[in-house]
Amino acid sequence: MKNTLLTLALLLTLFFANAQITYEHTYPLSVLPLIKLETSGYKYVLVDTQITLYNLDHTVFKQIQIPVQPGADSYVIHYLSETLFNTDSSDMEYLLVGTIGTFGIGDRHYVKIYTDMGNTIFSKDSVSLMYGGGNSNGYYTQAIPIRNTSEGTKLFLLEDGIVLGNATRVYSLPGSLECLSCIAQNGISGLNNVGADAGFLSTAPNPASNFTRINFRLPDGSQKGNMVIYSMEGRELKRYPVDRSSEYLTLSVIDLASGTYFYSLEAEGKSPTARRMIVIR
Repeated sequence: MKNTLLTLALLLTLFFANAQITYEHTYPLSVLPLIKLETSGYKYVLVDTQITLYNLDHTVFKQIQIPVQPGADSYVIHYLSETLFNTDSSDMEYLLVGTIGTFGIGDRHYVKIYTDMGNTIFSKDSVSLMYGGGNSNGYYTQAIPIRNTSEGTKLFLLEDGIVLGNATRVYSLPGSLECLSCIAQNGISGLNNVGADAGFLSTAPNPASNFTRINFRLPDGSQKGNMVIYSMEGRELKRYPVDRSSEYLTLSVIDLASGTYFYSLEAEGKSPTARRMIVIR
């Protein structure tokens, strides 16, 4: 009996030891991207004026300096990849969407694809990534900017227009998305604002169907502001006061119809920054 109890105690000790949850590391982000590179595997990603990739043991894997974007009020990094834009896996590439303007309505955009050495392998003005969702002739549609297909991987760029899009351009890419990126926006979606006074805005999930979390950082010198939601036509729909006590706002989009909206951070004495938000059903 004694031996049986000792054996049971040993088994319980081993079980709880194996089931133990252990702390690993802390990153200074409220939303931490985890991506899967085609040859190098899973990496954590931090984005500011450079892209820093970390191994799963939290050691630095690679640091990539983002080229200066003259004239841009903000830019967003998407789709960090080793073979999507260039099949030479010794290089790493990423897509950058720059925005000229701070309100959203009438902003101009451009898309560039850079190598990790800062070389430009693609550049197109007056376009942005295509996002959207809704019903068309009774069928549900969801627009994602890069999709794997039976005829290769396609990149969809939306031409700038009065209502953000007069036409869509389709490009063939040499590589393909990793499975984590096949359906939704992935790879990496980190927002970088040029200049310390521009503030910070990002949201996830985007597209959203029920709730989304807007991450923000008030510009230097501002103690409070307002997060404002606008329609495509620029009509104010919602307004929420924010301050430095928090760096995120949980937003319900249940009462919004499928479509494209803007969310804008308006702060004291600073030009408002704005980003696009997609609602799908």
